[in-house]
Parts: sequence; structure tokens; C-alpha cells
Amino acid sequence: MKKIYPVILVFSSFFCFGQTLILDEKIEKDYIPLRINFLPKENKIVFSSGTYLGISTNEMIKNIYSYDHLGTKEILLENEAVMNLRFSTTEKSFYVEDYAKMSYTGPFYRIFTNGIPSKKVKYEYKTRKYAFNFRNYGFNDTYEFGISNQKGNEDVNCKEDDIFIEVTDINTRKAIKNKIDKPSIERIEGEGFIKYIPKKNKIGFGYYVVGNEGFQIISKSISADYRTIIMYRTNYNTEGKFINEDSFKIELNKENTYFVYSNNGGSKTTTAIVNNLPIFSHDLAINNFVVDKDENVYIYGITGPKAESLNTFNVATGYYIFKFNKNGDKIWESFHEIKDESHFNKKRHLYRLFVDLDIFDDKILFSTGTDYVHEHIHYSILNSHNGDLISTEKLLFDEKKIRLFSTGAKRLFYPHYFIEEFQNKIFDVNSLIANKINKDFNAYLASIKNNENLSFKTLFSQEGIWLVETDHINYYKVNYFDN
Repeated sequence: MKKIYPVILVFSSFFCFGQTLILDEKIEKDYIPLRINFLPKENKIVFSSGTYLGISTNEMIKNIYSYDHLGTKEILLENEAVMNLRFSTTEKSFYVEDYAKMSYTGPFYRIFTNGIPSKKVKYEYKTRKYAFNFRNYGFNDTYEFGISNQKGNEDVNCKEDDIFIEVTDINTRKAIKNKIDKPSIERIEGEGFIKYIPKKNKIGFGYYVVGNEGFQIISKSISADYRTIIMYRTNYNTEGKFINEDSFKIELNKENTYFVYSNNGGSKTTTAIVNNLPIFSHDLAINNFVVDKDENVYIYGITGPKAESLNTFNVATGYYIFKFNKNGDKIWESFHEIKDESHFNKKRHLYRLFVDLDIFDDKILFSTGTDYVHEHIHYSILNSHNGDLISTEKLLFDEKKIRLFSTGAKRLFYPHYFIEEFQNKIFDVNSLIANKINKDFNAYLASIKNNENLSFKTLFSQEGIWLVETDHINYYKVNYFDN
């Protein structure tokens, strides 16, 4: 568990929310809440309930229900035995595998679209259909997509390989495989750009299915001095035909300040270990982006006093956010220093430094910190219209991690943080932040008796805040705080 100590409050600002009880359910032996999926476009929360069998660590999902912010319940799946639930980017389709007690994957899978299931599809080992857990697979309401090279291998070398898109109709199983026009490498590697060294770092790309329209590939050019980055978003239709490309350029003008890497979700990690840490797969870890409901793009990341290559130790000194429209026209930029030699400014492997950004209707929540050594969280609230800083705060904590193989409702809440204000209560990071920025959220927590051992998990959407609560034994509950 973690102790949280409020340290610095620069400004104070609260959102104003109403509270709605979404659900309040008993935990039954064979219907333990196993997983939570959040659907941000729909602003819905999804609960999977079921059980574990014998020594298996796999979860047998029996029921899947979704709830909207008004508490309306929808049955997605009932009285089944499945596992490995995933949702499409449209949030109208979901994927499940038949339950397998001692295997990471089930023998068959189905995709449900608007409540209608596809035929069961058998996994064929060493084929694209077996690669769902890897980074280059996705699906929408009609098709499954897979990226591979000319040899059918999904570990694509963006520089040396051709890139193919494999598209399979979910219902008919008709499949095509087309070579695509891959993003230009000349604008990423060469004079003026960072060096790519074999077996150390490689040219990376991000692959995303975009609704039912097609997919996009994300690539980034990083200047050799780590002071200019251009993110390219290359768009293709469902058959892999090039549609258009948008570029988003960010620059640093302050002396002795550079873009540095962080654990922001921009890059996957590999199984290699450096100093007992996973390492970034590629240089997309330099920053990340989110898109709001109006298709504006927010690029965010960390700055530091020294330019360092991928997977090395470095120091963080601040953060930045750039807002663009969908075509790449800059709307505003916002840079902020974090002067914190005791914690944030410590030298570390920056995989250990998490960075996140959430968007509300007219505000942005930026957070960064670590739960390794010198544990802390810095978070700030900014105006989404102009990037002005509204408030910022720092929290410190100590950590005691729970076992990964805890069963039952405890698996919904990992890791655990402790805040002295609320005895016998454990929280995730978002709950700690919501407790500080939302007076109704804080009042609700304060109304609960301190002798009750409870856990809390919080999910942010553009419209409101979801708070999940459980005692792990008797009940689980969801409250919603809306704008």
C-alpha cells in the first residue's frame, strides 16, 4: 500500500459535478467481478464477471454487462465461458475467446458486433489469427486487420521491409493482403536526425485502426539535437490504399532544454531487461498524443536538461502540451517547469517515469510521477482552450505492492496506494487526483466509515468521472460524477 502526503498546492480549483449511483451489486462465488473495460467514446463502463477454476490463473468470464452514465444496463454476453475480452476502436464490437484453463489463448474466438456474434474461428498456430496479443492487429465492426512484412512476420523492420495489410471480413472470412505505400524513411533517418543503431534502437511506427474508415500509421522524425519533433499520421482506407497524411511539428526554443523519453504509452516495451527494467521498443516513446471528441490532437511529453538516446538514464525538469487541429495546424503550446530536486528531477531510467493526459470538456489533466524510487505524483489542470495553467500539486507516497496473482475482486485494483486522510482505504492514481480536484468526490469518500476496508478505482472521461468501489468480499459499486 502507498501513503500519500499532499506537499505543494499552487492554486486551488474544483470541478463541479453531480453524483449518480450506477450500480450496487453483491459479489457471488461464481460471479466475481473480474475486469473493467472503459469505453471513452460511448462513456460507458463494462464489467466482466465470472470465476477461476482450480490452479488456473485464467479468468472464466460468464457475464459481460455495460452501463452508461445514467445507469442504463445492457447485456453484452450472458451465461458463457470465455476469456480475453477486448473492444474495437468503434466500441460497437468486442472479441472473446472460448475459455481454456491452462492456455493464454482459447481454441476459438468470436467477434460480436451490435450484439450479433460471428462464427467461431479456430486459432491456427503460426498464422496472423494467432497474433491478436501483438501490437499489429486490430478490428472494427466489419474487418480484422493485421500488419506484416513480405514474409508474413509481424515484427516489421520499417526501413528494410515492405509492409502489407491483411484484411479479413469478420463474417464471410474472405481475406485480402495488399502491399501499402509505407511512410518515408528519408524524413526520419539521415543527416540532421537521431541515429538508429542496429540492435539498440530501430525505426518504430504505431498502427491504429480508425473506426470503420481504415487505419493509420504513426511515425516520428526526431532532430539530432532532440529539440524538434514532427509526428506524421498517415491514413489508409480499409484496403490499404493511401488517403492522406497530416504532420504535427513541435519545437523547443529555450536553451539547455530538450525533449526526453518517458513511459507515456507512445512505445511498446520489449522482453529485454536493462537494469532490471523493461526497455522501450523504439523512439516513439519520445512523446504521445490523445484526440478529443472534436478531433483536436494533443501531443504531450517531458523535457530535460540533456539530450540522451533511447533507454538511457536521464533527468526530467518539466513537461509540455501542444494542441493542434486534426489537419496539423497548431492552436497553442504550453511548457511548464517542475522544480523538484528531491523527487521529479532525480536521474533515473525514464521508463520508470509515467506520463498521462486526460481531457475534460474544457480542462486538461496532466500527470507524471513514479512508483519506483522517490515515489511521487505531480499533476496539473490546464485550460483546454488556451493551455493556461489553472492548478498544480504534488503528492508523495510509499509503496507496498500486492501479489500479482491475487484472485477475486482484488485483481480490479492493482497497485494499491494509501492516503492518511481515509483510513483503511486503498486507491489507484486517478482516485488520488480526483479526491483533490473534485469536492463532491472528496465529500463522498469522507462520508464512508473509516473502519471499512475498501478499494477504489477511478476512470476519467471527457464528460465525467467514474468511481468503482469494492470491499473484495461482499459488494462492488459504481458512482458517476458528471459535468
